[in-house]
Amino acid sequence: MDADIVGGTLNLKFRPAFAQRQPTRQLRAYLTYYELSGKIGPSLYITEGQAFGIDNRWGYLLNGRAYESYLAGENLNRDWQVRRNSEWPTIYRFQDVQIEKESFRSKSVSANLLVDYELTKQLRLFTRAIIANTNRDEINRHLEYEWDDGTFVTLDEDSATVEGMTLFKGIEERRNERQTREITLGAQFKGTDWRWEAQIKYDYSNSEYPHRWDSFFSQKNIDAAYSNATGQYPVFELLNGSDEKAEDTNLYNFEEVRIVTSQDLYIDKIASIDVERFFSPSWGRLKLKSGFKFLNRDLDSGDDIMVYDESVEDLTIAQFESNWRNDDIHDGRYSLNGFHDPVAFREYFLSNPDNFELNETRTRSQSDPANYTVNETITSAYFMGDYTLDKWRILAGVRMEETEDEFTGKEVFFDDNGDYEKTIDTEGNRSYSNLFPGLQAVYSASNKLTLYSSWSKALERPRYSYLAPFRRIIQRSQYISAGNPELQPTVFTSLLVAADWAYHDSGFLSLELLRRDNEDIVVQSQTIITEGQFQGYDLYTWENVATGLHNQVQLVWNQDLDPLWYELDGFSFEMRYRYNDTETDVRGPAFAPLPITLTPENDIRASLIFQNQSWLVRLRADHETEMLRRIGNTPERDTYSFDRTTYTFSVEYRAENGWTGNIGVYNLARDEPEQYFGDPLRPTDIAARGRYWRTSLRYTF
Repeated sequence: MDADIVGGTLNLKFRPAFAQRQPTRQLRAYLTYYELSGKIGPSLYITEGQAFGIDNRWGYLLNGRAYESYLAGENLNRDWQVRRNSEWPTIYRFQDVQIEKESFRSKSVSANLLVDYELTKQLRLFTRAIIANTNRDEINRHLEYEWDDGTFVTLDEDSATVEGMTLFKGIEERRNERQTREITLGAQFKGTDWRWEAQIKYDYSNSEYPHRWDSFFSQKNIDAAYSNATGQYPVFELLNGSDEKAEDTNLYNFEEVRIVTSQDLYIDKIASIDVERFFSPSWGRLKLKSGFKFLNRDLDSGDDIMVYDESVEDLTIAQFESNWRNDDIHDGRYSLNGFHDPVAFREYFLSNPDNFELNETRTRSQSDPANYTVNETITSAYFMGDYTLDKWRILAGVRMEETEDEFTGKEVFFDDNGDYEKTIDTEGNRSYSNLFPGLQAVYSASNKLTLYSSWSKALERPRYSYLAPFRRIIQRSQYISAGNPELQPTVFTSLLVAADWAYHDSGFLSLELLRRDNEDIVVQSQTIITEGQFQGYDLYTWENVATGLHNQVQLVWNQDLDPLWYELDGFSFEMRYRYNDTETDVRGPAFAPLPITLTPENDIRASLIFQNQSWLVRLRADHETEMLRRIGNTPERDTYSFDRTTYTFSVEYRAENGWTGNIGVYNLARDEPEQYFGDPLRPTDIAARGRYWRTSLRYTF
């Protein structure tokens, strides 16, 4: 039906709103406590719907939602670099290490409305509308050890002593506002042996940061040492009296402030028509279906970034110091304190704008490339047949797609001194066609055993932000991010065989074998520029890395436990296990082929459940073994991976009078899900999101 997917097609059929046998009314309320933030967020859901009429029926269903959430995270970011031009030419050492405490407060109000009208017994008109407004306040405080600013006195794989490094304290304060508007108008006709459905859809999404202030202070000439660098949590020590200097907020001088306003405007326009025709010959049942779809997508992304890195007056943290502190970062391993008050600093800046000097080079190099547009038009048509005979069902079809992309962007140029010179507009376009055949067969061997097989092609298009022809240069951090308009979509050719076996009334097994060939896999790449004006800068972009192979075995097992032991009445077990064997022609350590990114070798989901007329108790565990996340500038030794495990426990009670109560604990292992990626000998980033609790009350009437 739609080839822009990975896997199969999910075709859902919904009863029209006028088919409600009685009014639909439900009220749900949630309270969620987030441990890392120490705050409780409420949520409220309301559903109301009714059906009217006898001959010309119509009905509606209205859903409303309002919520407030308080998320928080603790991050540890480590940037490694090979020691160059020294007596340790092959030793890896810290370039910088950043410890972060971030928090998010989100408030959202949304509603969706479904209205169906039965014009005749054969013709139905329908509309769907969605409206949502979400505001999110973000604040991120971080302390950074800039080891690269100092002189390495001693160094080995696990520790170092550095003289004259820099301590860097920053606060990123942002407000995000997002508006979503979506409307669908359609008609459906059902005849005796044929039917058609047509619809048009308009989807509008506007996400902007009308307020974003990033302000930074630093203190230089700090002597320090680190140890346990290759462990999960490194240890830091300030030397030669630097511990007292580090605590003195009068010694942290103004470094810079970035004032950002940004907007991403997405608009999707879709029109489609599908026609079905049914045949009932003596030798089986046949359905033919064809359709046409037109999709136009627009993205207009714009940033205005102003960087001020000089102040007429000497400014320190002490002049704006706040009493905020957090001594429990990563289970008490680190402490954050001595930060400025971002509101007080902002008020000072707005009252004294002439005291700050705009850095035009950094302003234009960051701001201009962030303004780009992408327009994508996809025109497609398909034809398929669905044939049923006795125990067999055969589905075969083909889909044609024509894709046209147009881009605009900006590229910044600098003179020989590294100062801003000019900005030029860039643009590009491309078009490509794809043909996606598919064949599926289902054999119902008995009422307990069903066999499946399929062969199909599908694709996954690169994200808009990957395609835009931009180049953003961050001189302070010496890295460049760039889009790649030449990116091709990833094409998947899949062969699947599967069997479903209901071996007993109390148990079910499903086995699935998949082989998928991937062409033009898209990965994030990191390289070091070796010549020219930006020699030594890190370049981050996205590239196609030729081909890959994905073999998967999946086992699904559901089993009631009471047949095994009568005292386990009401208990059941559910499990899904996936084994993935993937390979690409990109070479990694020891010249071995690297796997496909974000695909764990073992993926396990298991639940133990107790359920009766009133109670539902569930303990669930999810585990993904180590998977490749990103490929660095030297794949033979520079790859990034992570693994994760999460546990969830919930209890629900359903009363006979329409009330239902629920309480759940999510992310039981406090520091999970943990993102941990890097060379196993050189860990990089950890992101702890913490445990949260949720209780709810639902009433249906």
